[in-house]
Amino acid sequence: ISIKLKSYAKINIGLKIFNKRFDGRHNLETIFQEISLFDEIKISPSDNFTLKVNTSDIPKNEDNICYKAFYEMKKKFPQISPVSIDLLKKIPVGSGLGGGSSNCASTMVGLIKLFKLDVNLNLLKDIASNLGSDISFFFHGGSQLGKGFGGDLKKISIPNIDYILLVFPDINISTSWAFKNLKNSLYDESSKSKFSDIHRLKFKWKSMQKFFENDFESLVFRTYPKIGNLKKTLLQYGATYASLSGSGSTVFGIFDDFETVSYAEKQMTQMKTHLVKPINYKKIFEY
Repeated sequence: ISIKLKSYAKINIGLKIFNKRFDGRHNLETIFQEISLFDEIKISPSDNFTLKVNTSDIPKNEDNICYKAFYEMKKKFPQISPVSIDLLKKIPVGSGLGGGSSNCASTMVGLIKLFKLDVNLNLLKDIASNLGSDISFFFHGGSQLGKGFGGDLKKISIPNIDYILLVFPDINISTSWAFKNLKNSLYDESSKSKFSDIHRLKFKWKSMQKFFENDFESLVFRTYPKIGNLKKTLLQYGATYASLSGSGSTVFGIFDDFETVSYAEKQMTQMKTHLVKPINYKKIFEY
């Protein structure tokens, strides 16, 4: 018996980076939105643990997040026996779309299903927090407000999203590089963001641009002007909101209708693009 899962990507709608924590991670605030672009993961019982990936861009050894997820889960649940994991990557590496974190969450969920483990969500989030910052988001997905280092999560209602156009500039940005070079003054935790007010704001996306900024944009756009131009281009072609996702390099635009988003996509033939829809909040093991 094999377990097959879709490991969905996310975008960040706004991203505010606060001070560094005692453990070296930064506090942040963001709105995560799960989207319909996904990797595929197949987990099967095996004599030995093996990991196959369809790209040379990511490691296949103990540096791989799925590898780490397996061994962290095995520590907590000794009844887990070896598996083979087949990972079909479609979410670009270093794109700010959370592919690695999503793969990690999906691997954990796949092991729970395969071995019929009795797990509560708090334990799962505990394991996830040792592996990375936004992994816990992917257990429920949908639209969530993320605080702390991404693990303090709350389901949130946001204005309706019809279409999201992702644009990939073919630049790989390392998250650790982005955090290390974030020179602009980091906000103190006590400073207010407007993220949690979004459900009270009855605005459409057009008025959101001034409310939700991504703190990585100034660094990334300065270092890679090509990426900054993509945001301007999406807005020119009718996006009601556009932003860098995470620390980049993907830029996305939110569009109200298919005609406008199709036109925008046709104008961007020099770039790799992907048209996606939002994914709704799901029950814990609905994969």
